[in-house]
Amino acid sequence: MRSAAPPFRSLICGLLATTGALFGANVAHAQTADSQAADPIAVPSPGLVPSLAPRLAYGAVATAVPNLTISPIVNRGMACGTSGQSASTALTSCAIDDTARGFAFVSRQETDFGQLETFGAFASSATGIFTPERQMLTNAPGFSRQNEVVQIGLKGDLLDRRLKILVQSAYSQSWAAPQNISLIGAPRRDRSGGTATTVRLEGLAIDTPGLRWTVTGQMDLVSENYTTGEVSGLPQLFAMPGNRFALTNQLKLGKTSLKATVEAYNTSFGSSRGLRFGFDRGALSLRLAARNSHVEPSARTAYGSSQSHKLSAYLDIDTTILLPAISSESGLLGQLLPNSLSVGVDSGDTASQFGGALRSYRQGGWEASGNWETRLGSTTVSYRRDYRRSLTAGSGSRDNVYIDVSHTIRSGHWRFGLDATMSSDQSSGSRVYSDRTISFGPTVAYSAVNGPEF
Repeated sequence: MRSAAPPFRSLICGLLATTGALFGANVAHAQTADSQAADPIAVPSPGLVPSLAPRLAYGAVATAVPNLTISPIVNRGMACGTSGQSASTALTSCAIDDTARGFAFVSRQETDFGQLETFGAFASSATGIFTPERQMLTNAPGFSRQNEVVQIGLKGDLLDRRLKILVQSAYSQSWAAPQNISLIGAPRRDRSGGTATTVRLEGLAIDTPGLRWTVTGQMDLVSENYTTGEVSGLPQLFAMPGNRFALTNQLKLGKTSLKATVEAYNTSFGSSRGLRFGFDRGALSLRLAARNSHVEPSARTAYGSSQSHKLSAYLDIDTTILLPAISSESGLLGQLLPNSLSVGVDSGDTASQFGGALRSYRQGGWEASGNWETRLGSTTVSYRRDYRRSLTAGSGSRDNVYIDVSHTIRSGHWRFGLDATMSSDQSSGSRVYSDRTISFGPTVAYSAVNGPEF
């Protein structure tokens, strides 16, 4: 049964009331601090002073909008310098740590077109300053970095699940605030603000018993100064400032799956363009990828701009499905055939500026790994070789080889294992060196039935 759509005006009023209540609590903190001027260390960090106003605001929003869930965001940052400490402990005995507070809301509604979900969050955070490591690392002793984030989004599953949408946007502002009691009225410094937006559309173009075609497009836009501060649990939207565009086509023909993705990244560090293709049919899995990258010059180092091109291919084979008759044999051939086999190869070239000179390389490698399950136990062998060949006179080449062998034997509740690793690293040219390493590691484990393993 479809519920009534939420009144938009009531939702906005409720959000404004809650936001105002949270900001009002900061003012209450400033007023409370004057009464504790005799003991500056005892002054709680912004965001920890209890207030009845946020609770009243929560109730106002919940009453105005049906099917609404509101959850608090309290001290999800670092508690007293260690992660995982409970919020109650931090609120009672840790007034100098990284703190955060706010709320997140979710409202779900059924419409004639499908299900819609509105979600959002508001949170403010502050970094603790009364710790020696913070004072030594900061260039502004006595100041705390504070941040406020507002996020809102819409998620939909529409047209009989043929169209999925996700739109979310956020705004953040941060500044440095003095923690000294006498400087409570001091102006904020080092102000900055930024925005972040994500738009994702997933459409089901064809849906038949033997054919399914899905198209997915996503766009991420993040400005330079957007940050969530010390608040965890909020959508990060995009890992770094910049933009990303991606388009994916996925086709399923019975047991065969084909997937192709085109994507582009642009950040302050450079840009990247890539193409990925995947094929999957039970026992066989093939992945192909091509990428072109450009890195902008760094003003802090001698490195200039660089460009790279890379092609890679990976193949995974499950012989127990592909060759069941041979893999199930108890003879020599069945024992030598691995249960699973993976091979991969990649190649490319790189050109970079260093100290005003251009250096070019051709690089690549290949790898293989297999797993055997026999009466003698479980064995895994992996091999990887990387190389780099200089295309510039005076520059050196490099070769690296890595081999790992692991064998495990089970006897009742006991498991015994041995790992052997060998690596070799060689370089020629202006810097000549050779390094070889061999290491071994035993393993002994005991596992109880329906119990722990030691």
